[in-house]
This record gives sequence, structure tokens and C-alpha cells, in this order.
Amino acid sequence: SYGRIEDRDGATFTESLEQALKGGSGLVQIATWNDYGEGTAIEPGRRYGYRYLDALQLRSAARFSSSDLRLPIQLYHLRKHFKGHLEASVALTRASDLLLAGEIPEARACIQHWQATASQGPAVETKGVAE
Repeated sequence: SYGRIEDRDGATFTESLEQALKGGSGLVQIATWNDYGEGTAIEPGRRYGYRYLDALQLRSAARFSSSDLRLPIQLYHLRKHFKGHLEASVALTRASDLLLAGEIPEARACIQHWQATASQGPAVETKGVAE
């Protein structure tokens, strides 16, 4: 075993991050992402949800909100729901491009539109959409 550092409901991560940020370095590296087997994942998951990404976001100079962190998973679920639907596929690819470009309000509006559409009933499949 490599040993274990207790999570303490996220306090260990938050305190370590605060200590690193106080060090005055221009860069702080988070040396893990999805190491679930080691118990060091900060990627969103069932056990802790967005705990660690939210902690990073609160201390970040980035202009994104905590709710912005949930847009990629919403986009993913919409892509699954609308698989084979040409109009939705094009729109959701645009939403993805907007997210990558940092155009969050526009991406959010597109995602919300298709979430509302999805809640109205099953997607209509359209032939001709590449897998």
C-alpha cells in the first residue's frame, strides 16, 4: 500500500490547495484527475459529485461558474438522447464548439433549448447522421 490520507469530506483537498496557492508559485499542478483506484480522483463521480472541481473553481481566476462545470455532462446526455437526429446533432456540435471557445452563455442557451425539447417527448430519428 502507498498509505492513505483521509478525505475528511473534502477538507484535505481544500487545505492542500490553499497551501499550494499561498506558496506564491505562478502555477499549481494537480497531479491527479481520474485515479479512482488510488482514491485520488478529482473528476466528477457518483461518490463525491463535483466536490473537487467546485473547490478548484471557487479558487480559480477563471470566469466560469460552478454550474458551467455541469454543461459538458448535460451535452453528453443530450447527444445520447438525440442520437440520429440531424438537427439536434448539428446544434449540439455547435454547443460543443461554443463551450470550447468559452462562449458559455450561448452554449448554455443551446443546451437549455434542447433539454426543453427532450422533455417534450422522444427524439425523432433522422437517417443520414454519421455515427
